[in-house]
Amino acid sequence: STGTPEPTTPEPTTRERRARKEGGKYDRRMSFDDVKDERMLMMVDKLCIWMGGILGETLNRENLITSIRNGGLMCRLAADVQYCVDEFKANDEDPGSLPKKAPQNVSLDCSARSMEARENVMKFLTWARELRVPESSIFSPDDLLKLKGKMNVVN
Repeated sequence: STGTPEPTTPEPTTRERRARKEGGKYDRRMSFDDVKDERMLMMVDKLCIWMGGILGETLNRENLITSIRNGGLMCRLAADVQYCVDEFKANDEDPGSLPKKAPQNVSLDCSARSMEARENVMKFLTWARELRVPESSIFSPDDLLKLKGKMNVVN
């Protein structure tokens, strides 16, 4: 022996052990473990509370990306927000151009890597643009579908 310590493998986290036990593979890109900026984490928490409150879902840092990845939950959110948009349009003399309807023909139970998921996300983003969300706040479909920019999604 040269006196150099053997490299050790870090102990798996509880989440990693749970994922293995459930037959899945823990994917750090699906959580916010790698985000160190406390302000960003607070923003994620607020988004989870807001979305979860509207949808009647329990969302948190661990399940947000998994829950919204196929776009179905976001389209459900759009439908709930659209109800408020319709109410606003009915009571305002000049509401301007706002979406006429929430995303239609959404696949709620599709796989996150399916064409249906891409269509769901595209429908949500089209609806968000019609709602006049600034382009700088619109994420790219691959930010969510291919997990290329989860912070762009929650931003």
